[in-house]
Amino acid sequence: MLADNVENLMKGNRCAIVVIWDEAGSLPSYMKLYVEKLLEACSKVIVVFNGNCSDNAQRQIQELGGGTAECLSRVNTGYDFAAYQYGLKHVGLDKLIFYDQIILCNSSCYGPVFSLNDIFNSMSKKNVDFWGITQWVGPSWPTHIQSYFYVFNRSILTSKQFRAYWENLLPVKTRFEAIVCLESRLTRYFESCGFKWSCYLPKERYYPYSSDCTMDADSFFEILKQGMPFIKRKLVFQLSETGKVLELYDFLR
Repeated sequence: MLADNVENLMKGNRCAIVVIWDEAGSLPSYMKLYVEKLLEACSKVIVVFNGNCSDNAQRQIQELGGGTAECLSRVNTGYDFAAYQYGLKHVGLDKLIFYDQIILCNSSCYGPVFSLNDIFNSMSKKNVDFWGITQWVGPSWPTHIQSYFYVFNRSILTSKQFRAYWENLLPVKTRFEAIVCLESRLTRYFESCGFKWSCYLPKERYYPYSSDCTMDADSFFEILKQGMPFIKRKLVFQLSETGKVLELYDFLR
């Protein structure tokens, strides 16, 4: 009983919505780990499959959560933002205020390589309304939180601007449109509404030598040393092509 109480105290009053795309509708092993880590830090985890979700994947998620995780599937349109919207509407936009934080994340990364609770504890000391792990630093795109991991605090969840954004989400048909119309504009939109934001890894750690530290193969090992908890899957594929992927495995070990 005491162990259960300690575990519940470690789990913040957070709801995570994690978006997965898998051609077979399965739960890949790296995403099983991700869901497990989210469950350590969250009181609720909703897994949204863009497309098919197999019976086995649904069963695995339910077993992982023990009642605190559920699985949804939707037509694979609108990319991650439409799936985020789907999950938020499933919770109920008027019920988001019952959580201290809402997390929106996706399956584009491996990890986390250490406890998410460490990140939440660190970010709780910052006076912000929403945050992420890293940001894209202009000039080719507006400076913005990268969309693989968003956290929205209660101060923004209770706002009419947050609800209006997700009720009136722009429809997109291509990945390029999703980046231009949604990811690159979300941060600036909420900032223009008076909300404050930050990132777990400040840009000073990688800019100006890199606008996107998540995909910079030359400097990524240093970024990992500085506390980067995720590894973009595209970067791993890139490292595989250059023969450096074994260095990454050795570094992680």
